Amino acid sequence: MKRKIFYLLIILCLTALFHILIVYFLPTLIMHYVVYRIQSDFNVPVNTVYHNEVVNADTRKVVRPCPDLLYSGLAYDVSRGPVRISSPVPPSYWSISFFAMNTDNFHVVNDRSIRGGFAEVILVDSGASYPIPENRNIVVAPSSRGVVLFRTLIDDPARLPLLIDFQKRAKAEELF
Repeated sequence: MKRKIFYLLIILCLTALFHILIVYFLPTLIMHYVVYRIQSDFNVPVNTVYHNEVVNADTRKVVRPCPDLLYSGLAYDVSRGPVRISSPVPPSYWSISFFAMNTDNFHVVNDRSIRGGFAEVILVDSGASYPIPENRNIVVAPSSRGVVLFRTLIDDPARLPLLIDFQKRAKAEELF
């Protein structure tokens, strides 16, 4: 009986250990894979916006993307300096979502929160040792690397060329 309890305790301890390791490390491993896929599938370096074409069964890069959205994004690295991310806001639903390396969504900007039809944020590292620009819309990233995702709703297929034009004007620029 004591032997069974001993083995049961070992199994429980190993199970708890593996659970903790998976919960702690899996999100970061997933984001490393996402950053790798962005750079390899779109052939872009970090801090460069890529623009995905209209999603259909042949062009999708992720599982079950929404075919009513245009997607753009970038893998960011703010370890050496801030990155300016800017985009005109189209006359449709539009958002920018910022994701840390642990997959946490730490900031969102959308068409309802922007005045003047143009969005600009300066993304900086939480432990930045470099100068941070003043009088700007500063977003502090909890990790020095991560992903930014732009989404634009295709609310009317007749406006697709206009929405693609807005999509292609999103950009990122290193400020170092």
